[in-house]
Amino acid sequence: MKFQCTVIEIINRTQLVRSIRTTKPENFTFKAGQFVKILSNSGTKYLSISCAPSRNFLEFTKRITESDFSQRFNDLKQQDLIVFEGPFGNFVLDDDRKIAFVAGGIGITPIYSMLDELLLKGNMENRGDFVLFYGNRTSDDIAFYNELENMSLSMNLKIFFFLDNLDTLNDDNFRPGFLSYDKMKACLPDITERKIYISGPPKMVETITEQFKAHGIQNIKTEKIQGYSGA
Repeated sequence: MKFQCTVIEIINRTQLVRSIRTTKPENFTFKAGQFVKILSNSGTKYLSISCAPSRNFLEFTKRITESDFSQRFNDLKQQDLIVFEGPFGNFVLDDDRKIAFVAGGIGITPIYSMLDELLLKGNMENRGDFVLFYGNRTSDDIAFYNELENMSLSMNLKIFFFLDNLDTLNDDNFRPGFLSYDKMKACLPDITERKIYISGPPKMVETITEQFKAHGIQNIKTEKIQGYSGA
């Protein structure tokens, strides 16, 4: 089924990541973590919804590249129309109380939707125990940094930022290098007791999933975010 929405706000998350907020069609519903298919003259593109279902708006967040679709997304302005189909996907929250989220780059978008929904449900101290491992190249590439930091103050959420190039930030929450099972286990000894949600570029998702399974962890959900090479 096709839906239509109107752009109401544009938010620059980083120099290369932009969020588009739109009106929410009255009869459109989705679960946190799902995605839609955006329809445009420059083709179609699957984008995760980067806000909670209980919000009164929709939000789509994308890393801007040189592709035609990406440039069209970057050129959107208030009052422009967006047509989409959906929702799609099974990367949604189950009824787990202990969760480790693993995000690489723009793979944060479906996980951010989940955390936003958990936050809005309230009573976080009684609802669960959440840890986020979030990998990026540099600190300037971290989308939703301020929002995530505020979430960690309002709910039972611990965040570890992993940076390929650890720059001037001096914070216990930052770690150098790529995400890996061994590094995450060092930060979170009880990681084997948790449900694992992994989202990011396909190769990263495949590698980390294999590492978890090699250590006997099977309770895993994954989402491979396409478009890291110019889409």
